Amino acid sequence: MPPAQKRDSYPRPAELREPAAPYPIPAQLAPLSAPPAESAPPYIPPSRGPWDSRWTRSTHVLPAAYPRRPTLRAPELEGTAARQEIARRRAEHYAGRWERLPPRGEVLFTVAERIGRVDQPGAREQHRPVTLVCTHANGFHKEIWDETLKYLLCRGLPGAECIDEVWTLDAVTQGDAGRVNAEELPDIFDWTENARDILNFLIAYLPPAADLGTPPAQLARIPEHDQQIRRQHGFSDRRIVVLGHSMGGTAASLAATEIPALFDSMILVDPVIACEAHLFGQNHDPYIIGALKRRHIWSSRSAALSGLDGSPALKLWDPAVLCSYVDHGTYVEPSGSVRLKCSPYQEASSFSEMRAPNYAWYRLSRLPPRIALFWIVAGIEGENGATGFDEGTALTVWRRPENASNTRVPGASHLIVQQKPRELAGLVSEFIFGKYSPGEQHAKL
Repeated sequence: MPPAQKRDSYPRPAELREPAAPYPIPAQLAPLSAPPAESAPPYIPPSRGPWDSRWTRSTHVLPAAYPRRPTLRAPELEGTAARQEIARRRAEHYAGRWERLPPRGEVLFTVAERIGRVDQPGAREQHRPVTLVCTHANGFHKEIWDETLKYLLCRGLPGAECIDEVWTLDAVTQGDAGRVNAEELPDIFDWTENARDILNFLIAYLPPAADLGTPPAQLARIPEHDQQIRRQHGFSDRRIVVLGHSMGGTAASLAATEIPALFDSMILVDPVIACEAHLFGQNHDPYIIGALKRRHIWSSRSAALSGLDGSPALKLWDPAVLCSYVDHGTYVEPSGSVRLKCSPYQEASSFSEMRAPNYAWYRLSRLPPRIALFWIVAGIEGENGATGFDEGTALTVWRRPENASNTRVPGASHLIVQQKPRELAGLVSEFIFGKYSPGEQHAKL
């Protein structure tokens, strides 16, 4: 069962109101098709090697959702010029530009990291083990989960015993994927595309079983017959638990309401999900401007760490997460300078299409009660805008009231993954152990 509400949490409102939707809420996401057979990434980022003797770690690439929603290529602009251009393109996008644009036919790629158990996976108990799928916030990358996952998997937390593998996914415009896709990045990034990328991975590329050893670097496409079984019946060999933060939580929610059979539980870490009436600052220009103003080039990684360590905006970050952000969120150019993998333009482009948080809120009510929902939200007063501030957050976390629980993280703002990895790992462990431990499974029989 999900953890009991023994911490600071939002009680269920007496009335679960549903304000009128400000625009049509899509009943379905765009369909998925197979990419051209010759699709191959320009390169595959190297694997990082294992954390310790208990867990392997490997990097993989796969074609992302295909076809893409029509866009233009991202312009190579910065500063004021980028701000003016993105404003113009956003206005065109909201006016339905994508319906008039011809498809570019581009194939983008998802970059994923797999963390797999070295000992006999799945054989410790006769139960379907957990596959944990992690999705990140806007402007970050799959490795931002490193510290949370180290605490979860390597520090003796009980929930680790239920997990056989973890997959962390880059959004296609960010992290290593942003570099792999550099020649085809879109000018506006729609979060529903992120949801389609999650579905595409689970349906068509997640290897058939967690105990087959390390998969190839370029993941093979699952046969169509097996894809249809997954769509209709989910997985017989594993349970999918999604751990999604911010934009990644929004996308995961949209994916789960699209094809619920794939999912067993959702752990949503301060996702950007709210109805329009409560969504943080309906004018998103400050977020776009902030992204475009972000410093993204330094003379070295040590200079980047020194500069970021003194930033007031990052004062709440866990020091190990900050080091990981510099190590894995940047790359070294031929000149020797260091640049963020997620460009300011791509971060801003993801703030330019902000209807998905509303889509996710309205669609949540159709999520089957079978799928457990655990909300982990900001604990600092006034820092809960992603879920609708106090009034809106109470409605959000109880939008699908059955089989749902929530908790606030003391001392954390929206960036819980960056600020409180140890506490977050403890909450994730408690949830997973409480729901999936062998004793709990036997008790349900």
